[in-house]
Amino acid sequence: MDNAFNPRDLSQYFGKTFVTKSGSRYGIDSSGNFHGRPSIEGAKIEIIVAMNRENLGLLDDLLAVPDPQSKKKYDELLIKLGLPVKAGLPLVLSLAEESRLKYNTLGMITSNISEIV
Repeated sequence: MDNAFNPRDLSQYFGKTFVTKSGSRYGIDSSGNFHGRPSIEGAKIEIIVAMNRENLGLLDDLLAVPDPQSKKKYDELLIKLGLPVKAGLPLVLSLAEESRLKYNTLGMITSNISEIV
């Protein structure tokens, strides 16, 4: 059995709520849609990871320009540097292409996760 971490396998997070240290609550429903942040409410998620804080700066410039080239680089960094989602690290999401166009953003980064329920 292959237990390798796959950032595109959202099914393990369906129905989970991510509570951050700042008190925000985010979730992903059984269709892979995001809930909890009004600016991207209902967005289709493509990639979900946690990331060490020291790597987050690599994403800032890419998030500022939500074009196809930035999305490609953003997703490559999430795949390369992303970690399994766990308490103590920020949650980092990449939106699916149709949601990138609808919400005009590549994804989002949260404050550190305090618990997953």
